[in-house]
Amino acid sequence: AKTIASLLPFFVISGVVTAGMTTDDPYWYHNNFSQLGDRTTFAARMFNSTLILAGTCIIIVSYFAISELVTTERLQRLWHDRTNRDPNRGYEIPHFMLRISILSFLLMVAGLAFIGIGVFRYTPHNLLHNICAKGLPFVMLLLFVLLPWLAPRLSKAVMVASDLTALVCAAFWVNMMMGHNTLTNVEALAGLAFLGWFIVFSRQIAAIEAEKTRVAMSAVVPEGSEFTDKLEISQDVIDAAAAQGGKVTELYGVKTGGADNGYVMKVSASGSQGTIVMMIGVDANKAITGISVVSHSETSGIGTKVVGNEPNTAGVPVLDQFQGMSGAGSLVVGKTITAISGATVSTKGITMGANAALAAAEVLG
Repeated sequence: AKTIASLLPFFVISGVVTAGMTTDDPYWYHNNFSQLGDRTTFAARMFNSTLILAGTCIIIVSYFAISELVTTERLQRLWHDRTNRDPNRGYEIPHFMLRISILSFLLMVAGLAFIGIGVFRYTPHNLLHNICAKGLPFVMLLLFVLLPWLAPRLSKAVMVASDLTALVCAAFWVNMMMGHNTLTNVEALAGLAFLGWFIVFSRQIAAIEAEKTRVAMSAVVPEGSEFTDKLEISQDVIDAAAAQGGKVTELYGVKTGGADNGYVMKVSASGSQGTIVMMIGVDANKAITGISVVSHSETSGIGTKVVGNEPNTAGVPVLDQFQGMSGAGSLVVGKTITAISGATVSTKGITMGANAALAAAEVLG
């Protein structure tokens, strides 16, 4: 998603420049970009297709970005609650789902506006074209102004970039209204400004994803531990994990007090509604030090009790019961592991992941 967002401006510029250089209307620049696409020539089709593909890319990247923000927020809350370092839940963002829904809506509308400008040519569809073309700046303004409230975990650099982009676009608009600029220039600047902002936004999401991984790793090892860079996963490790029903996708070494102290692994296993992805720590004695769920699609109110580490039927937080356990294949729901009532399959998914991690650790030595 980050790569798509980074390449998007270059793709749009290439398409628009090609259309501008091949059009049979030498005066389109004196009016607006809509005139460039208001024909049935190759140049017009190139221009309109470029906008349609750009809007589609914006929607796709936005989907992954929103998913990452939601997952990161859930993990932040879970980690702070489990460690009791934040008893007042100060890290919780009030009305988070409302905010993220508005952000998702605005990003989707921005993408649809790009698509609409390309799909609805001005001459046969002037009303729909104008709604998309003139509505896009308002959507951009709302995004830039509301971003600190919509996504407060984003860095200050993104907030500053949003404010500067809004100010520059407003300055060019005022300049045009005073007769010192053309609408084409303003449209070009606004489009490029939004795409440039979108790159910054997507890169910040990638940084949040990296931070999410770090938080998840820190939650499953002794406090103060440090991590190596990502390690190569051998085929023997992959096979050992697969034999227990799991898949190791990332592997890091753990150091505590400067000494080697096992590994942290990102492991995936099947839950009741799909794949559960979790971080699992295993110490030098091949015992589990913690489990933290990174992503899942478990049923709300049932499977989510497991990934949220709620108490099992024995009154023990379901994920915490794995701490200190060892021996790949020895963890069995109903025997050594107690499930949450009604969420046995989800508990089994976590158990498969735990057995897979232990099997991998045994191969690693």
